[in-house]
Amino acid sequence: MTRKEKRSLERNNMFKEVLRVINHYFPDLFKIMNSVDDSSHQSYISYKQSDLLTVKLFGYSK
Repeated sequence: MTRKEKRSLERNNMFKEVLRVINHYFPDLFKIMNSVDDSSHQSYISYKQSDLLTVKLFGYSK
C-alpha cells in the first residue's frame, strides 16, 4: 500500500471524522454522557455510560 493510498483511507475514515467534529463542537459531550445515572446494579455494569450512549448515537446515523 502506498502512502497516497494510506492517506486516502485515513481521510475516508468516517468514524474518526465524526469523533473529531464531536470533540471540536461538543468538547464536554462525553463528560455529560458519563454523568447520566444508570439504575442497573453496579456489578452488572461493564461499560461506561458514554460508550453505550455513543453506540446508540451512531446507530441512528445512517
